Parts: sequence; structure tokens; C-alpha cells
Amino acid sequence: MRSSIILLAFLFSGVFSAISQENKELTVHYLKEYPYAFEESNKLKGIEIDILNHFQKWLKDQKNMDISFTYVEEKSFDEAYKATVSEKSSVTAASITITKDRKEEVDFSKPYLKNASVLITGMSVHSLRSYNELPEVFNGMVALVRKGTTHEEELKEIKAMYFPDMIVKYVETVDEMEEMLKSDSKYYAMIDLITFWRWKVRDEMPIKMHNVMTERNEKFGFAFSKGSGMAELFNEFFLSGFKFTSTEEYISILDAYLGPEIRESVRMK
Repeated sequence: MRSSIILLAFLFSGVFSAISQENKELTVHYLKEYPYAFEESNKLKGIEIDILNHFQKWLKDQKNMDISFTYVEEKSFDEAYKATVSEKSSVTAASITITKDRKEEVDFSKPYLKNASVLITGMSVHSLRSYNELPEVFNGMVALVRKGTTHEEELKEIKAMYFPDMIVKYVETVDEMEEMLKSDSKYYAMIDLITFWRWKVRDEMPIKMHNVMTERNEKFGFAFSKGSGMAELFNEFFLSGFKFTSTEEYISILDAYLGPEIRESVRMK
């Protein structure tokens, strides 16, 4: 037993040494999207940015590690995710759903938000009572989705099982998706619950979600380059004490960007 403990300590110290000696800079690939990451008064902020800032401070205070973060804005979710898959020392902050398949390509942090996928349309569209109504209710309409997302996979399954004639159009950002939904009632979209809240409450869009299509039990995490050791450090930060999600700092971050209508539905505990 003693030898096993010594071996584990040696292996961890090796990882820690490699990080402290080689990775003085961490590239953060992000999407400009409220409330996760956005610019205000020429300053980058948002739920993901604020959490990473707390992590950076913890590295300095608890590990004596001066790691600088270089933020790189990506045009699409697919580009942001693939950058971290291919690089040695980076993290993707793009409201990424943690999945089994993605765990084969990246190291995930512990989840920082709960979420759900929702299907949304304009108010004039008949509310679905079952998946079987899709071909009739959405006949001639166009589904909007971002490439590489779990929403794309969900729509592929729905198309295969219930709606073979589904018409799909790819968009790069949720802002592009929002403008298209505003411009023409023929469009509908699979998005996350927080984005629906933003459009419905903050932007006052006349949209609704179809409850029968809601997919729950999703969790968002940060994706770190496989084998970089940064996910282990992040999780030590995140799980220490009563866990970061129990701290006043975490609650303050959510309060800064989310309204009471949505906050408790997505808060990790």
C-alpha cells in the first residue's frame, strides 16, 4: 500500500512538474455568445470567462503557477472544439455538452452548468403534442443548427426516426440563428435552454419552446487538450472545500448574467 501511494504521488508530481515547466500559457478558444463569453466596454466577460479567471487566480494563490490565458475568438463551435482536440495546451469555452464520445478526444472539467436542449419556433406554429406530428406541423419549414454540436446529433436522430423530409440549414453562431428566426417564420431551431431564455426574456423575441421535444440531463464543461494535465488541476480547484458551485463567487457569477427565471434550473449544486 505504501509503495502504491508513493508511486501515485510521484506520477502526480511528474504531471504537475510538466505543467509548471512547459505550459506557461494556456490558449482559450471561445465563442462570443451571451451569457458565456462576450465583450462589454472592451472587456471580455461572461460565465465561462469569470470562472476561468477564478481558476487562474487559484493557480497563482494555491499552486504558485503564473499561467497566462490567451483568448482566441473562434467563428464556429466546430472550429473552437477541434482546436483543442488538435492542440497540446488549450481549452475550449463554448458551452460544450459533456458526452461519452467527446471524452475520447478531450479531457473534460467537472460540469459548471446544467442545461437542456429545446426546440423553438415562432409563436404562430402549432404546439407539438408528439414527435409523430413533426412531418405535418413542420412541413416546408427549415431547421437551423450549428455543426458539430449535440443539437446536430439530436436533429439527425429525429430526422431518421420521425421526419425523413426534414430540411436543415447550418449556421455558424447563435447570433446568426437569432437573426434568421426573426426574419422568417419558416425557421425553427434546436438550442440550449439558456439561449432560449436569453432570446425570450432578455431580447423579447416572440418565440416558444415545444416541451415534448425537450432533452434534459445535459451538463456543460470546459474541454482541455487530452493529457495536458490542466483538467486535473481545474477539477482540483473546482472540487476543493465545499466545491466552487457552493461558493458566493459562483452564485455571484450566475446572478450577474442570468435572471431568476432560469438561474436555479441551470445551477450546479
